[in-house]
Amino acid sequence: MGVTCVQSTTRVKLPILHFALLRSSPALIPTVGVTYRWVPTTLTRSFITSVVRTEPASTKAKVATDDKKGALKKKAAKKPVKKTVKKPVKKPVKKPVKAKAKQPADKPVEKVTKLIIPRDIKIPSCGPNDYTYWATKVYQPELPRTQENFLAIAKASPDAWKALPESEKKKINDYCTAVRAEARKKRQAYINSLDPVILREINRRRTTKVQRIPDRFRSTVLEPFVVGFGGPYYDQYEAAKAAANAAKEEEQAVKEA
Repeated sequence: MGVTCVQSTTRVKLPILHFALLRSSPALIPTVGVTYRWVPTTLTRSFITSVVRTEPASTKAKVATDDKKGALKKKAAKKPVKKTVKKPVKKPVKKPVKAKAKQPADKPVEKVTKLIIPRDIKIPSCGPNDYTYWATKVYQPELPRTQENFLAIAKASPDAWKALPESEKKKINDYCTAVRAEARKKRQAYINSLDPVILREINRRRTTKVQRIPDRFRSTVLEPFVVGFGGPYYDQYEAAKAAANAAKEEEQAVKEA
């Protein structure tokens, strides 16, 4: 491996010189058969490899060619800029404010007074059915209407009614049908004669669940259907009714006092 020496006529391969001498530019390089002269060199050498390389060529040529290419290219025509027209700003329209309606003044609450139905007002029944009429009027009429006999009749009458012939049942049915028709007429006539206010109160109590009315007939008094057989029960019923009314009047007098 050596260094190439440039000569006007011949190219001679010389032995490797010290790297310090090679790095100097220009360097004094001896030639064979000719006189010494100064020859500029651009040779370099690294520590790792002994390959001789030249420095990269100047970039001026590239820059010149780039400038020529740029000059050859046509400049793009500028597009005309469109003028933006400002849209007119709409003023916000105020919504009409609705006037608040005046709230009506609270009506004074009327005090509801409880309607008291007189005790003498009792709507008649629609008449007995076949079995009730037979058990209370026909079956064993000879027995005295005592409490013991009443319970005995209530237990034995259903079987006796089933064993009754159809002919007897038909006679009782015909009689009770006529009695019920007459009782319905009397009932309707009595209802029509009542005050409409009292009638509405009676219907309201029948269709709604209300608390027990304090002025109602006491439950300790015998009911009319219990004493319907007649006899001593009727006297007991009247005496109990009079005692209950007297007690009620005393209670009312104490409350008012």
